[in-house]
Amino acid sequence: REHHQWHRARRLGAGGQVIGAGCGRVGQLLVDVFTAQRVACVAIEQDAHVVAHLRERGVPVVDGNASRAELRP
Repeated sequence: REHHQWHRARRLGAGGQVIGAGCGRVGQLLVDVFTAQRVACVAIEQDAHVVAHLRERGVPVVDGNASRAELRP
C-alpha cells in the first residue's frame, strides 16, 4: 500500500505542484493559501480525519507518514 502511495505522490508532484508534508495547523493554512492562489498542491498526511477533510475539499492527498522516505518524491 505504501509503495502505491509513493508512486501516487510522485505522479501528483511530477507536474511542479507543491507537496505539503503534513497538514496540521500550518500545513492546512498553506493549503488554503495555495488553493486561493490557484497553485497546484498535494498533501501527505497520516491523520484519517484530516485526510477525509482535505479530500472533501478536493485537495489531492496521499494517506501516509511524510517522514517515511518511500512516500517522499
